[in-house]
This record gives sequence, structure tokens and C-alpha cells, in this order.
Amino acid sequence: MGSFGLVVASIVLLGVLCLMTFMLNETVLTSSYGLLRKYISVGEAVGREEIRIDGVSKPDATTLYVNVTNSGRDEIEAKEIRYMDVMVKYESNGSVVSKWLTLDQDETSGEGWAVESVMLGGGEELFNPIASDLSRGCLDPGETMTLKLWVEDEITGSGQVLVVSPRGCKAYGVIG
Repeated sequence: MGSFGLVVASIVLLGVLCLMTFMLNETVLTSSYGLLRKYISVGEAVGREEIRIDGVSKPDATTLYVNVTNSGRDEIEAKEIRYMDVMVKYESNGSVVSKWLTLDQDETSGEGWAVESVMLGGGEELFNPIASDLSRGCLDPGETMTLKLWVEDEITGSGQVLVVSPRGCKAYGVIG
């Protein structure tokens, strides 16, 4: 092979490398664009979900009732409620206690939380009522869900309640 053949082979090889680089960049850019679009759509979904705590009451030394209102634009499905995180921090006989409580809709454990009721404007919810076993229904925008929290320690002072929605929205309440 003469020098002319070597030049042609080099040009072909360079062309193939350029084409492969272009195709690889195209694939990476397309994948990045797809991931960016997915990230934005997840961010929009999170932006539509909001919750707030409208009140915390303490009927006895180990029980709290927390009113959580769906203040966002989207409903929260009942089957997603089980993925909510409920944490409580309080004073108990001079010590500060922090606990992550688990859902116990049957109230059979020593500590936990359960959905006590769902209301709309002080009355029963009208649309998508939530079943007592959380198998169906929705917490629609504007509805307030009362959570019952119970702990083994006596709550003797002030504290806080943190409720985190299934998509990561946080709401804080104060134990009086």
C-alpha cells in the first residue's frame, strides 16, 4: 500500500471516528434531555402537593390529635397515606424524646399513628371518601385528616410534630 492508500485509510478512519463521536454525543444529549424532562415533571408534581398542620391537641398525657390539611392542588390517594412519615419530638419528665412513629390503623401497638377521620369544612368528606383500612379514597384538596398519635412516654412539656407527605412535602405543628 502506497502513501496514497495510507492517506485514504486515515481519512476513512477519521470519518468513522467523527461519525461515532457524533452518534455518541447525540445519544448522550437525547438521554440527558429525557432525564431533564422527567425531572421537571416530577418537580411539577411535587409542586402541586402541599400539606399543612392546622392544629395539635393533647387529650391526655400520651395521645395527640393532629389535623393535617391537603392545601395543594392534587389529591393524595388513601393507599399513599401509608407512606407518610410522622415524627414527634417532645419533653418527657425533663428529657427530650424524638420518635418516628409507624402507621398502625388498628391501634394495636404501644406507639404509632392512625387516621382517625377526614373532614371537609367541618363536615364529612363528600368525594372519594377514605376507607378505614386506607384501601380506597383520596384526601382531596381542602380536606383535613385527623391523625391520632400515641406514645408510651408521658408528654410533660412542649414539642413538635412533623408530617411528611408521600412526595416529600413537610408540615410542622407545635405541641402546646
